[in-house]
Amino acid sequence: MLTHRPLSGALLVGILLVLTATSGLAKPVDPLFADDAPLAIALSAPLSQTRSERDKSAIYPGEVRWASRSFPVELTLRGNRRLSRKVCAFPPLRLNFDRKTTSGSVFEGQSDIKLVVQCREGELHADYLRAEYLMYKALNVLTLLSYQVRWVDVTYTDTDGEMENRLEGAFFVERKGELAKRNGRKSVDVEKIGIGALDLPAAALLNLFQFVIANPDYSLTTGPAGDECCHNAKLVTGPTQGTYTPLIYDFDSSGAINTKYARPPAVLDIKKVTDRIYMGYCEEGAALDDARARMLANQAQLIGVFTADPLLSSGKKSRLIAFLEQGFEILGDDARFKRVIVSRCR
Repeated sequence: MLTHRPLSGALLVGILLVLTATSGLAKPVDPLFADDAPLAIALSAPLSQTRSERDKSAIYPGEVRWASRSFPVELTLRGNRRLSRKVCAFPPLRLNFDRKTTSGSVFEGQSDIKLVVQCREGELHADYLRAEYLMYKALNVLTLLSYQVRWVDVTYTDTDGEMENRLEGAFFVERKGELAKRNGRKSVDVEKIGIGALDLPAAALLNLFQFVIANPDYSLTTGPAGDECCHNAKLVTGPTQGTYTPLIYDFDSSGAINTKYARPPAVLDIKKVTDRIYMGYCEEGAALDDARARMLANQAQLIGVFTADPLLSSGKKSRLIAFLEQGFEILGDDARFKRVIVSRCR
């Protein structure tokens, strides 16, 4: 069972002093993520074919246009739940650039990169997408070891001629290898690890973040059978030899976003995605107190990511912020923190 120390002013101030030097993102390696301004691109590909086939093994020819330049790309499909036509009208994409063609452009250095697209047309799904993008930005507030994202306004053209052109938001997600590189780590691919091999301070922080946004759809130690670790998480080398630091992604199943298609994992004792459940480990020990202090110290800045956003609809914004504040209220109350989080460790 975790031991628990109520937060004291001295503890919080001490941790704040440590965090001051590490609050900003490490210098980006990719030009694509060196600027936070929205990017405008046009993507031409057999989109109606990708929509009908939903084949992750298929490769589709395409072209990306940016500014006055064009780049040949190969499209592949990815994802699991969002790949299903029952869930999303438009499947998630991966763009594979030819590095020889991207020199001097915003895509210089890119090879394959995720493009998170709007699941279906309409304001509701535009809000879902924007809220998920902001989840990544909020996590950037807490840790350098988090994926950078870049918002994109995409004009889609179906080269099969079966779908009308459309303009929608999307966002690129940094590659794991580049995230590792800018943090002085190395990317690793293993199928599973023991809890003892986890970077526990990093794990505690991510577990608390996932609790606040009510997202239990992840694992920091195991992935699908035969696939690399982990579920909605990846690993890089840890701060010490023989340990691994987890990286999390895919937040569309969180209660904070509350998509219509999200369902809580069947193995958990919760009835709806807005129910919070702590997924952390008892081995985290004192690291959990430090993670709690970091979360509370950055509460205003984290919520400010959503408050200041110009694209999220006012209704979605107010509901999402209220939900996050409820999570932070639990973190800030010693008795509730002990009852809902400390005593529920695995």
